Amino acid sequence: MFIQERMEKKMKEHAQNPQKIARHLWSELIRISRRAKIRMENLSMDEIKANCLSSISELAGGGVGLLLEQEESGLFKTGMASDALPFDGKELSIDPALVDPTGTLPAEVKAEMLAKSTKDLIESMAADLTVFAECILDSDKILAILVFVATDTEGVSHATEEKLRQLTTSIGLVMIAAEEMNDSLQNSNIDPLTGFFNRRYLEPGLRTELARASRYGHTLSLVCFQPDHLENADEFTREISKLLRSNADPMSVLFSFRTSDIPLRTGKNQFMVMLPETPKWGALTKADRFRKAVRELPLGGKHQTVSVGVATFPEDASDHTALVNAAQYAMDQAAKNGGDKVIQA
Repeated sequence: MFIQERMEKKMKEHAQNPQKIARHLWSELIRISRRAKIRMENLSMDEIKANCLSSISELAGGGVGLLLEQEESGLFKTGMASDALPFDGKELSIDPALVDPTGTLPAEVKAEMLAKSTKDLIESMAADLTVFAECILDSDKILAILVFVATDTEGVSHATEEKLRQLTTSIGLVMIAAEEMNDSLQNSNIDPLTGFFNRRYLEPGLRTELARASRYGHTLSLVCFQPDHLENADEFTREISKLLRSNADPMSVLFSFRTSDIPLRTGKNQFMVMLPETPKWGALTKADRFRKAVRELPLGGKHQTVSVGVATFPEDASDHTALVNAAQYAMDQAAKNGGDKVIQA
């Protein structure tokens, strides 16, 4: 089953649950990117495209890759290109109307003709270049024109061309999946890097928890933390995510948070944890256990530390905004006082 069909099926199954759709699209994107040997660093489409071009260069060797993307004018122009291409500052621009003036050609035929026009144009712009060009298709729509320019005098072998065609298909699927996923995540409360709730969820989620706490006369604590002297943001996010999940496991020796506690990634390097039915002293105990566990994380062979702030409803605040501000202020005070400590509001 093609990826588009799988996505459509999942979207129908979980039409009322954008979080499940987002998780599915993310896992699908990672699966395809691994198959295509494309490194996925984040959700930025520019980063995805740059990684696609890098994978082409690694596969074929002796050359560089670029993408010609369609602009509002209808022309395909170089959106992502390498400075190594010897075009003397000339702009690459392909007009699809030249191969299909009436706009009636089947997509596959139009794509083949457009790829040939692109190849011929680039080879005419500089001597001693061999060019491979292939269109990236999504049903009857041409998403982009992928080009590999061989600066090697031996050109592009038949075997390499076949590999490049296969890779073009995989890159197309990655681009389609990424676009679909980004569209879904626009209305999602899920952080794609960690699987936790994101800042979009913070206000409605905290409102709901505070309303429940107020109704039943319970307390609710909020723990907010950020790293001290961070060197590798991606590694920190990855390890913190693992730690928060392991801490929710009662069998974990690092146990501090519960499965009923709600972790959120509220900023690039900032996390929060909602602790329903947890008084101030309980939240401080959990937060300090967590702080100590962070120090044991394998982050570049050094002890990573965090500054942690704790605030509790109704003791420190009466609404969600005041509670968030109180927890963040306490966290900032912990950082200003040297970090690696827990401070209460």
